Amino acid sequence: MANKKNKPILLIILTIMAITAVIYTTSSKKTNSTETDTTTNTATNTTTGAIPKDNLGFTPQETYNLIASNEVVCIDVRTPMEYSSGHAEGCKLLPISENNFADEIKALDPNKTYIFICRTQNRATKAVAIARNLGFEHAYLSSGGILNWKRSGLPVIKYK
Repeated sequence: MANKKNKPILLIILTIMAITAVIYTTSSKKTNSTETDTTTNTATNTTTGAIPKDNLGFTPQETYNLIASNEVVCIDVRTPMEYSSGHAEGCKLLPISENNFADEIKALDPNKTYIFICRTQNRATKAVAIARNLGFEHAYLSSGGILNWKRSGLPVIKYK
């Protein structure tokens, strides 16, 4: 009789162990998948630095890491007021709204890698198109702009 009473408890314990194993395996696969995606999302080019897999944009975390390692030049294309309200450390201000924006881009070193950032990615996408039309093969954007940067918990610099 004691065996029959213990059987349901044993089944519950085995079920919990099986569920835990499935959850652990699934989360391990997701972690490995994310690590693989992060690893394969950027390839290093010895002359120009990192290149995103989709050839257009880097995630905020990738952008942050590349800025910190001095592999890229980050350009914030928002207005001075937007820039002062919060920008990524290491990003230089070059407003796309300025009439001489294309001339300012032409003056940059075309052999370097540039990441453009704005509020949501719209203006940065235009900036990348302008830069590429001017012969800058390594012009990219920070996906999702400063809003996505902030959502990712990355630091911003604010001026008063």
